[in-house]
Order: sequence, then C-alpha cells, then structure tokens
Amino acid sequence: MKDSYECEYKCLITYEQFQLLKNIYPGGTTFRQVNHYYDNAELILRQRKISLRIRQVNHRWIFTLKVNDDDGVREIEFAVARNSLSTKKIAKLRQEFSLPEDLEELGTLETVRTEVPLVYGVLCIDENHYLGQTDYELEFECPDFSEATFHEFGTILQRIDACYKQAPGKYHRFTKAFKKLKR
Repeated sequence: MKDSYECEYKCLITYEQFQLLKNIYPGGTTFRQVNHYYDNAELILRQRKISLRIRQVNHRWIFTLKVNDDDGVREIEFAVARNSLSTKKIAKLRQEFSLPEDLEELGTLETVRTEVPLVYGVLCIDENHYLGQTDYELEFECPDFSEATFHEFGTILQRIDACYKQAPGKYHRFTKAFKKLKR
C-alpha cells in the first residue's frame, strides 16, 4: 500500500495547447485509464474534500483514496482485484475515515494520457472524457514542490503560451458536472 502526499502541478489547457504539447514532446507513452468514482447521493465525500476512485489501467485495478488536509493531499493507493469496495483493506479505511455506508459508483472519467519523463518529474498530457464533456489537462508529477520543479513546469507552460492556474482535480470536475446533470 502506498500512503503519501500528492505532489503535482496541474492546469487545464486548450485543445490547441494540448496538440502543441503532443508535438513538442513526441516521445511519450500513451495509454488509456478509466476512473470509477464513488460517493453517495449527497456527495458527502466531495463536501469533506475526499475523493474515492478505482482506476482501471489495462487489466489492473487500483483503489485510491485522496484526503485533503493541512499538509496537502494525502493519497492512499493499492491494487484491488476488481471494481469493488468489498475488501478488508477498504473496510478498514472506511472505518478510519468515517466513510458513509451508502457509497455508490457515480460514473466514470476516461483519460487518454501521454506520459513524458523529464529531468525533475513526469509530464502528463491528458484528454479527459466524462458525462458528455471533454477537457484537456497538463499535469506535472514531481518528487517535491521545489524551485527546480516549478521552474521546469513553468518552462513547459511557456512553450505552449499558457499561464499557470491550479486546476481543480478530475474528481472535482467530474462531480461538478454530475451535480449539474442531477438538477
């Protein structure tokens, strides 16, 4: 089980900037991942700044619980056998974080991701599809929030003429669209 703090810069970009990044960084690895998001009808996890997903990449399933706290975003992650919350590890986490019993799968967000290793981190160029919407996102996953990692991220943004504005996470964007659909 991985239990760490998320360290990444991210921002939403335009389709044109997305295409430009793919041309500037052609040597990446592209793959598809599907996030299955869970919450209850009142979106109580979202209200508590918690996200819960099971991600499918190829034939692997990865459970992820993200909890915002004073130190950042704590990320607890481990492999599961399938898209199900019925494991002993998950039951323990549900108890530890007082997660509601009535969690259900709200839907999916599919990402076509291109990863490019750079000097100070991994550039992720994402095309996301969810609830009839598509958006484009640049993530820079790095080991820390240092001057060097921020400089490398800034250089990427300069190359596509983009300004840095921290984007809300995929779960937040998904649940915002979900709430609009439920009205």
